[in-house]
Amino acid sequence: MRFDHLDLTFRGADFPLPPGADPAGQAAEQAEGEIVDPINQTIRNVTNKWSPRLGVVGKPIEDLSVYFAYSRSFLPASSDQFVVLTPSLAALQPQGFSNLEVGVKYQITPRLLLTGALYQLDRSNQPVTVSAFNAVSANTRTRGGEIGLVGYITDEWQASLGYGLQSGRVLNASTNPNPIDPWLVYAGKVTPNVPRNTFSFWNKVDVSSLFGAGPGVLGLGGGVIYNAKFYPAIDNAVIVPGYARVDAAAYLKLSERVNAQLNVENLLGARYYVAATNNNNIMPGAPRSAWVTLNAKF
Repeated sequence: MRFDHLDLTFRGADFPLPPGADPAGQAAEQAEGEIVDPINQTIRNVTNKWSPRLGVVGKPIEDLSVYFAYSRSFLPASSDQFVVLTPSLAALQPQGFSNLEVGVKYQITPRLLLTGALYQLDRSNQPVTVSAFNAVSANTRTRGGEIGLVGYITDEWQASLGYGLQSGRVLNASTNPNPIDPWLVYAGKVTPNVPRNTFSFWNKVDVSSLFGAGPGVLGLGGGVIYNAKFYPAIDNAVIVPGYARVDAAAYLKLSERVNAQLNVENLLGARYYVAATNNNNIMPGAPRSAWVTLNAKF
């Protein structure tokens, strides 16, 4: 159990009226949720929060663990979130997180572990993008599951595999319906930046024996990362397409104290998008990139 006391004072307007502007025109802008605070009003909020956590683990058999976990926490507004703060906007309040999770961990072999989990994450007062200068405060719920396999398949083959399936929905929002578009209702929309499917698979194989060298001298790695399509904003009007990216690596043991490593990200040069903050601010993924790392032990 943790207790936090938060005292937040915010003063100023990021978008004050320009010189000579007509203050009477503020009403229409305020209806759209834009910041029109020419008097640099001070906003203060005091929050007292308890954050409980509870976990239970059972072992029905030696190699199997079953667990249940519950946690509740919060995150105060910070950084660029202040851009959307107005005296009437609920985004001034901290975000709340409530998570329920059940799962299993099974030790297939001493060096290979299988994990699985189901979870429900409820977020309250989550700032969700509508446009570049507009956001609403929403309550969302994400339900999903994930499965993972990590460890050594053989003495030479090390693998890490993970798959996740999730569904995020908006339960309700501070603005409903949207004053810009009265026919747009946020409740039931897919939560922005939540892909339904994610997948990753990484392999590292020791190929030293193929070249007559001892174990651990030369290794090759390769894998794929996949993310399904997602929506960048709460109106679900724009779809950011999913992507698959292939990465590779090579590992070389130069001596007992020195190791070299080559990593190549996006080996096949895929063109993709990794994140978005709204419908017209979408971030592309990096092109093919390579770097060499040298590690020395003293």
